[in-house]
Amino acid sequence: MNYKNEILLFILNGKYIHLLSIYILYHFNIPIYISWEIAHKLFTILHYYNFNHLYENINSTQRIILKPFTRFTDSNFYLTILYYFYPTNIFNIYFNIVSTITIGYWSTKLLFNMKDNDNTDEKIILFNSKKQLKNNKYIPTKCIPIISNPDTQFINITSTLNHIIPYILALHQLSLCKHQIFNNHYLLYSILYCYYWLLFIFLPWYLITGDSIYNILDFKKSPKLFIKTILFLNIILLSINYSNHIISTNMCSNINN
Repeated sequence: MNYKNEILLFILNGKYIHLLSIYILYHFNIPIYISWEIAHKLFTILHYYNFNHLYENINSTQRIILKPFTRFTDSNFYLTILYYFYPTNIFNIYFNIVSTITIGYWSTKLLFNMKDNDNTDEKIILFNSKKQLKNNKYIPTKCIPIISNPDTQFINITSTLNHIIPYILALHQLSLCKHQIFNNHYLLYSILYCYYWLLFIFLPWYLITGDSIYNILDFKKSPKLFIKTILFLNIILLSINYSNHIISTNMCSNINN
């Protein structure tokens, strides 16, 4: 591959977005916790736009515009922005949800073999199997060869970081001790947010597109696993709110003393 193709793939894979976005936003005095979310959202949108041929199960308009905003992980983005503008009122909910996303993600991967339906490696294999064979040469049906396959290793790395870095940044905000006490009031609003996402974002998306986002939420194929997952995440959220109360109380009392 010549250097022009390498540069093109570098741009199409968005390998510059995170560092460049954070650097630019830093000069506008945007905090790192919100800079990361904006950068990763731009990266995700670019990925779906440049490699939309891998996701034939959803029409392009829905995929490019809506899919980067439908996952439960995208709650990090919504709540981070709300926290930026309303730090006192939103922090406890923001921290509860970020903690639930992080712990829930790694726990369900370990216990339930959770997978993102947009697993890029599997999508590439499926796409390559659908290529047209002409004159003993494979020719992509909907894209030029140079952009047919994204850098899956880089995508997996960014996905892993996106389920670690927001939690670390949220922990830093917790350590500043400018928040309210974690109590049942904030637990209730955290639960309401989770079910708002389930009923008004996930459910319409799933019923319209057939895309369950995560394999463990495909209640048409595995209703028992779906119920088990929801119950498990409820337990995680309850445990997180209680543990956050203990951690923040001890941490902030030591700082104030």
